[in-house]
Amino acid sequence: MRDSAPAVNLINKAMELIHPQLFSSSMAVRDELRKGALTKDLASEWESVYTAVSVIINRTTKEHRDCGGEPGWYDFLLTLGNHSYTTLDFPELGVQLMYNPGTAVAFCANALRHSVPAWGWGDRICYAFFNKKVVMERFGRVEAGWMMLTDLTFLQK
Repeated sequence: MRDSAPAVNLINKAMELIHPQLFSSSMAVRDELRKGALTKDLASEWESVYTAVSVIINRTTKEHRDCGGEPGWYDFLLTLGNHSYTTLDFPELGVQLMYNPGTAVAFCANALRHSVPAWGWGDRICYAFFNKKVVMERFGRVEAGWMMLTDLTFLQK
């Protein structure tokens, strides 16, 4: 986990910019976990503001919605590897995003159906960062909802 800290901190900064409410709630949960007698050792090693990360290696992903979070909460996907062309598809929107190595995408995975089809040759690794609603509820931190343009303070300067 220590080796991933620089990349995770970039993801944290991105989340702070694009969803300040979720970032604040998530930081509060992480801080509480770092104080708990049973959780402080591991939580002190955990740099992410997200409560969970899933690593997906060399797999296509069928069309689905992720049900562990809340509508309005952004999940954050980071794809790495040496794979050739692939897309991240949002069928309800009629959108296909280029999803090549080094691509990062934040979106409401609970609200939008999404999939990743075959990618050709090479290895594909996806780090999917997300918040588990049950963890956020445990610490009374489910107040973050849909982002509004007016919530993006960096646009107001």
